[in-house]
Amino acid sequence: ADYGALSVDLIGPTVLDRAGSIRKSTIDFQAYASSNLITGEDATLLTDFIRTRSQADFLDANGVAVFKALLGLYGKLVKLETLQYLVTIIDDNTQTDAAIKQLIAAAAKLGANPAELFSQCFEKQAGDAYLLHQSSRIIARLLAGGAVLAGRQLRVFLQWLATTIQGLEPGNSELALAALQKVLARATVRQDAISVVEQALVQVLGLENRQQAVYLAIFSLWELSFDPVVVSQLQDSPSVSKVAGLLRTVRKEKLARIAVAFLRNVLDKAEDAQSKRKFAGQMIAQKAHQSIDSFVKQKMFHDEEILADCEVLLPILSGIFDSLSSFEEYRVEVLGGQLEWSPMHRSERFWRENINNINDKHGELVKALARILETAQTYEILAIAVHDLGEYVRFYPRGKALLESLRAKEAILGLMEHQDSAVRYEALVATQKIMTQNWEFLGQKLAKGQEEKS
Repeated sequence: ADYGALSVDLIGPTVLDRAGSIRKSTIDFQAYASSNLITGEDATLLTDFIRTRSQADFLDANGVAVFKALLGLYGKLVKLETLQYLVTIIDDNTQTDAAIKQLIAAAAKLGANPAELFSQCFEKQAGDAYLLHQSSRIIARLLAGGAVLAGRQLRVFLQWLATTIQGLEPGNSELALAALQKVLARATVRQDAISVVEQALVQVLGLENRQQAVYLAIFSLWELSFDPVVVSQLQDSPSVSKVAGLLRTVRKEKLARIAVAFLRNVLDKAEDAQSKRKFAGQMIAQKAHQSIDSFVKQKMFHDEEILADCEVLLPILSGIFDSLSSFEEYRVEVLGGQLEWSPMHRSERFWRENINNINDKHGELVKALARILETAQTYEILAIAVHDLGEYVRFYPRGKALLESLRAKEAILGLMEHQDSAVRYEALVATQKIMTQNWEFLGQKLAKGQEEKS
């Protein structure tokens, strides 16, 4: 489907599929002149405009006058069918920057703010999806072209976009994403937008079967990341981690390009060295440094922008990764949910020296390990999380109460029946650590039994 300057490769039908039938509607502009809603001169102008073979050529000569007449009538009507027709005609004919300038100039002659005029249907909660979507496209172009929408009206509009993005209709969701992408081209709206739309964008990042939606979501995050104030708000957000994690499976070049561009922007715009290190840690937790290294070494992509961003990102991430202490590396790994059998998991010295660190921040890492029991993407990650929770109570017996409160103990007991043998073994050992007060003797016995089996 092609929807002009906001066209996207949609995955399904959208409300705008009705545009063709709406364009065929017949509007009697002279009747509106008789009702004094427009002048007779405007009625004749609009009739000639609709009937002309080339509306583009007509607008070249009479654009401001035509848009002035359309806006004047739009602002006075309540009949839904006519409003739908007018926004369709306006949307059809405002695909270019020049046309948007004419629309803004026409509104100025009326003493009106065009973006506010089209935002009224969101304030009124009119409920007609077609009218709302067409209006959102027009507002998006107006904002990108220099018109102003602020305060409550901007917030209501952004909230509608966020709600629609999270909606159950994929095609309409992607229309809203495309409109948001256009809106965020305007730098002045970004700080107002981040708190309203970020949750919706993060939700889209998890839709692996909707690559176009994911691309549009990352594109919006990339636009937001040009503002240092916005970037500072991303520190405690899952956005950076989610995008970094996508690099592990990305195959489409345009998706890789916008993802690495976003990550580079975040590091470039970080307010200080500490913030930069925190963002880098989120990326490293998702193995972004390894993914980017693979992009370069395996020549997975040939796009110059991707390679340029990779050349900036890789030394930063690799340098910070190399500087991590064993505990910092462990923390990054756990919070990222990407566990590997690195030596620290099985090192008694590591657990003995860092058990207090693991309890810091109200047991943040223990809670993260407990979450992994439910969210692990592989059996290996699951087995490691079980193992680490067992080691936690081994070196900190008072932590058993925390495991119970997190229902991690119950989950580990259930995993003794898991289909994967490694998960079953780690669950059995962890259960013994949780249940017994004399682990050292029992642990040696279990280890000996495991050696005899192998």
